[in-house]
Amino acid sequence: MDVLTGLKTLKIAKAYELDGETIYHYPASLKEINRCKPVYEEFPGWDEDITGVRNFEDLPVNAQNYVNRLAELVGVDIATFSVGPDRTQTNVLIDAWQDTDAKEATH
Repeated sequence: MDVLTGLKTLKIAKAYELDGETIYHYPASLKEINRCKPVYEEFPGWDEDITGVRNFEDLPVNAQNYVNRLAELVGVDIATFSVGPDRTQTNVLIDAWQDTDAKEATH
């Protein structure tokens, strides 16, 4: 996410316009892809240095909103986010190696 710092506006392509119709899937044919125009949702960026962030709540609100919307659009929880190239700058939100069935059974 550090590479997004300083951008005034961030865009997420959430759909495509194909021949005047909005579609929410990636077209299967090259002919359709060539006629598609992305439909963007825009978000305000952030200027704060996030390279030292170690948990999601310490990200700037605009960064949190961006990540939350990505998760909402793809329908998957965000497991990790990185704020720099070093291993220690990768923040784990969900342990992908944890067996969810076993985890639920212990609660």
